[in-house]
Amino acid sequence: MEYFANFERIMKRIVITLALTALAAVGASAQSAEQKEGQRRGRMLTEVEWQPLHDVVLCRGNGRIVPALTPKKGMLYSSAAEFDKFVPFDVSLHTFLTCVHNPYSLLYTEDTNKKSSRSAYGIRYTGTPGTGAWMGCVCTKFSAFAAGWGVPFISKNYPDLYKEGIIDKVEDQSAQGVQVLDLLWQKGHARAVTDVERDEDGRVSAVEVSESVSPTAVRRRFTADEFEALMEKHKITIYRTVDYSRTGIAPIYDDPQPLVYNDALCTFAGDRACFREGDLIIIHCFQPGMKRLELFRGEQRVAVIPLRKNMRVNNEKLGIRGNLKLDPGAWAVDLSPLKLTHGMYKARLTNGRKTSDYTYFEIIRCSISYNNGKLSFSSIDAPAVFWNVGRAADARIITDKQRARGQVSTGRLPSYAHSVKVHFQGRYGRVACSADLP
Repeated sequence: MEYFANFERIMKRIVITLALTALAAVGASAQSAEQKEGQRRGRMLTEVEWQPLHDVVLCRGNGRIVPALTPKKGMLYSSAAEFDKFVPFDVSLHTFLTCVHNPYSLLYTEDTNKKSSRSAYGIRYTGTPGTGAWMGCVCTKFSAFAAGWGVPFISKNYPDLYKEGIIDKVEDQSAQGVQVLDLLWQKGHARAVTDVERDEDGRVSAVEVSESVSPTAVRRRFTADEFEALMEKHKITIYRTVDYSRTGIAPIYDDPQPLVYNDALCTFAGDRACFREGDLIIIHCFQPGMKRLELFRGEQRVAVIPLRKNMRVNNEKLGIRGNLKLDPGAWAVDLSPLKLTHGMYKARLTNGRKTSDYTYFEIIRCSISYNNGKLSFSSIDAPAVFWNVGRAADARIITDKQRARGQVSTGRLPSYAHSVKVHFQGRYGRVACSADLP
């Protein structure tokens, strides 16, 4: 309940207008605290370095991959809307990197492209267009996070957000009018401004633009003339957030620093992963010489699981992609028979003489229902953040009053809508509950 109370206090910090004043300075422009934080968020996703242990399937099909053992910089691109694994909204950067480090993780075993939609663990995918890797980021999620939004509105909704007074068109639609945190919108794509440089006369001389593209997020520096050419080429509109009370708070997870990989064990969704009650949870165990897995809920030990031969990882179980070369010396421990309930969990390996480091995960209890325009929801220690219909469109923030009531009046839903989702904020990540529409 403490976490819920803290969330409530944060959400009540309503900022009606974010006043960002462009101050002339030699070199980089002087920045407000909000702008510096937005720059940090955007650069976090363009500077992250990782190296896949196996090939990673990219979106759009056609056999495109990130080749194994290829050093990469920038967050992986994938439209993960079907299974709600967007980095860094649903999944923290720490969880993504530890998923990369686990050679048996869902990042490698799952092929969610439309043409195949295969799963190593019996999980069914519909092959949503644009999906490839099991987790990743897309342009609108990237821009929303850089802007400091808690609700990842998609780019096609920007004109509606403008009409609703959440964002505004910048009066000077040129390099001289742009500021850090501004959003660059074109039909089908969004970018974020993460730095602005000025000359001695205070005029904008360069603009840093960051965006999520395939295969990884990038940032580019444009001179003022190059920036305006970019705007002209793509018919870009510059938007600025003016009402943060209707965008929520961008999730900043308390990731351990520095990152130290646990080479003993990890869930198939990474360390500090977030699950719903009833989800399949598998822990991969790598450390030789260990005999048992010990599982704790909080500080209370709830299970001791012997590591048996029939738990060994092998290509027959996971080899849905022919290029996967798996170490038969590791174990895959399925926690499903334990029927775990909501809570904060940790697990370690032991042989009676020594123990490994812990891997951590969270289980959230949540439920939703829909009836005659009323969307009802409930959860424990995981506040509802926003709801949406269809694949990713039309996200709407859940207000304090709606959260307390546990219900939203949806009004008339789009004709294309086949389901509705509510997204819940945990300590390690977010989960979504869905309900089919009649």
